[in-house]
Amino acid sequence: RSAAEDTTKRGPLNCLPQIPLEAYALRGIPEGRHRIHAVLWEPLGAASSTDPASVEELLETGGFMVLARATVSFSVRRFEDFVAAYDWKPVERWHRLPPGLEVALDMGESQSRKARIPQPWQWDVQVDDKEGRQRVPVEADTPLSELLTRLGLTTSTHELVWSQGGHERVLQPTWTARQTDLFRYAHQIRARRFATIVD
Repeated sequence: RSAAEDTTKRGPLNCLPQIPLEAYALRGIPEGRHRIHAVLWEPLGAASSTDPASVEELLETGGFMVLARATVSFSVRRFEDFVAAYDWKPVERWHRLPPGLEVALDMGESQSRKARIPQPWQWDVQVDDKEGRQRVPVEADTPLSELLTRLGLTTSTHELVWSQGGHERVLQPTWTARQTDLFRYAHQIRARRFATIVD
């Protein structure tokens, strides 16, 4: 422990009966930068039946013999959804990846990962007047009108609609898959036949 360390932000002192043989889980640590101090100690004299009650007892003037010390610094981050794009983007350890991405791993020292939306990717779209979902290949700059054509539909009979929680929006047929962020919202977009008026 350095003299400049803020003791008001110190966590609890945990004494284990023996050195863990497996990974030891630390739970309930808040997000941010942290440092863990580990000490291997044995009691001296009358302290043989007790554990240290404070960090100070493990200093040179305390009643315990310190055999080894180690300090580890680390960061805690909350998991975040990875925002996919058609260009490669770095993947951090705290990212949750959606299914269907193309992922590359650097086999060198960095072991870094990157991911992107593949081209083409397969969209399983719900067509209101057909049973089940229809699969169609999608590229970044594919217009929505072309996707309708690939489904065997036309812009004169069908439209693509985004809907969620009682709200909906008709998507313009000239928009591309990239512009509509179709990969991200694929499960909220369906093909719908235009309503017809019967006299």
